[in-house]
Amino acid sequence: MKGSPKATLDGDDVGTTLTISGTPAVHLIGLTITGGSAGGGAALGGGIYHADGALTLARVYVIGNQAVSDTTAEGGGILSAAGHVSLTSSSITNNRVVAASSTAGAAAIGGGAVVSGTLTLTNSIVASNSAVARSTTAGATAVGGGIVQSSGPLTVTSSRVDGNRAAASGSTGGTAVGGGIDYSSGADSL
Repeated sequence: MKGSPKATLDGDDVGTTLTISGTPAVHLIGLTITGGSAGGGAALGGGIYHADGALTLARVYVIGNQAVSDTTAEGGGILSAAGHVSLTSSSITNNRVVAASSTAGAAAIGGGAVVSGTLTLTNSIVASNSAVARSTTAGATAVGGGIVQSSGPLTVTSSRVDGNRAAASGSTGGTAVGGGIDYSSGADSL
């Protein structure tokens, strides 16, 4: 999908802006992805939900998306359940995940992106994203204000990750980790 020279995909705050199912190789070029708002019991991928396969973003701006839930919210900008994600000359900014519960624990994971697979950032920016979890009856966990990456290699080249935050508060305590990047497995190159 290519903007000519650029285009905006706006979810208008009614659901995930772009859902990619199956295992295709998808190339997004010259796009702005905004206005995504995933909700429900488990809110997954506000801007982009990517099931599997290869997802390549070139000159793509993922901005102003959210995933909001009363239990678990993941991937405010992008949630990639499996496969490979590559960003070149792109940005993930001003996205958020919010989990707020009055009956159970809450978990907010990956304000900018959650990638379960390979992640490559080249000449890209991940900034001003947030993961916020609150619970009035149990514990709360916020992980990876910018990026949560697991199950594969992480490569960051000539890129910037800054100004992201993870915050948690719960009646039995709160845990916040990985304000910028929470990286849990595979080989890394930073």
